[in-house]
Amino acid sequence: MKQKLIIYFLFCTALTQAQNKMDNWWYLGTNIGQHPLSGGCSINFTYDSAFIDTTSINNEFFWTLSMISDSSGKLLFYNDMKRVYDRNNNVLPNGDTLMNTYAVLSPNYGGYGPQSSIILPLLDTLPIYNLFSFSPENDIPPSVLPSHLYLAKIDMSLNNGNGAVISKNQALNWNKMDGYINAVKHGNGRDWWVLCHSAEGDTFYTFLLTPQGVSGPFTQIYGHINTWAGGHSSQGVQYFSPDGSKYVNCSNKRINLYDFDRCIGLLSNWQEKKIYGTPIFSPNSQLLYLSTGWAIEQYDLTKTNWKATRDTVAVLDSIVFDSCDYEGFTWPYLAADNRIYIPGGGACRRNIHVIDSPDVVGIGCKVLQNKIIMPRFHRGTIPNYPNYRLGLCRAVAIHWGWVYRLPAQSQLFLLYQTRKRLF
Repeated sequence: MKQKLIIYFLFCTALTQAQNKMDNWWYLGTNIGQHPLSGGCSINFTYDSAFIDTTSINNEFFWTLSMISDSSGKLLFYNDMKRVYDRNNNVLPNGDTLMNTYAVLSPNYGGYGPQSSIILPLLDTLPIYNLFSFSPENDIPPSVLPSHLYLAKIDMSLNNGNGAVISKNQALNWNKMDGYINAVKHGNGRDWWVLCHSAEGDTFYTFLLTPQGVSGPFTQIYGHINTWAGGHSSQGVQYFSPDGSKYVNCSNKRINLYDFDRCIGLLSNWQEKKIYGTPIFSPNSQLLYLSTGWAIEQYDLTKTNWKATRDTVAVLDSIVFDSCDYEGFTWPYLAADNRIYIPGGGACRRNIHVIDSPDVVGIGCKVLQNKIIMPRFHRGTIPNYPNYRLGLCRAVAIHWGWVYRLPAQSQLFLLYQTRKRLF
């Protein structure tokens, strides 16, 4: 009977993950003086196609943005690294000054890192959300580097269901880090691994978020080396593959690819390729795309020598919008509709490129340049989301404290009594 109940529980967990719509909202926006195209706009992926609209956001996102919705796709709150706002764009109670003095010196701007904050839940049934964010070491832009990691907690049961910040500015690590953060589900399908890297050197810092709190940092000295110059680290954006088995980042004009073990939180099999660009995984985790500014390249990770599979699937068209900056390929983002979105470049950009079928090898992936023209300017500031839908490691069975990975084709989860409680 216990086995049947546990199997049913795991089946329901997988179904819940499939229905999860926590990453369905994207806010974008910028203010360029009194320009009529200044203001906020949004993309909503709750339905089959992206729904684009304007919003009443009155603050400017300067790269840093994290958001979260409930499992049905209803927006809960968002963060620009220094404040937490509810769905009506009001600052939550106790939701200001999440950063140090920089928040006072620059009241109209958020953070300077495209992945400087992230929001993590533990269970859909709990009203508590965990906001990890960096605070800059310096107070004078543009040399502001978000380098010290902090934790805030938001309780959505308070303030008439609009939420309130119940704790904030809890320092997690005083080591100088690069200001980029990402997260992936633990192999048990509930907890989270949070990964950061040192601003200088070759040290990864990993934290484990469980219902008991945050453990760590656990350090792993391994892989690529970051350098420090001009108030910035050489580190660039970082992503986990949708299936959680790989991790990639860019640093010093190199792409660094790793394997990642979600059960123990360790990286391995480091491989680098000397090339400039920003990477992103395909939805099936088998392809790697690289946005170089002027082209989109594709690599096949199913091949042993994946570096040799380079295929240029798009070259930038020469089009300029609104006589302001260029429309080049910038940071790519994988959306909830399993398409990859790539904002154009420049402070007053409106265009967004789309890779329509990113699981397809070659030009059949369909890079649609300038597919979306947003109603207002944006900085390409798109929320930093983990994969909320990722569940258990592909079939995990636990027996007397030992973890076994079953074959990929197995659809049956077996769980016996264990000395170490993982669920």
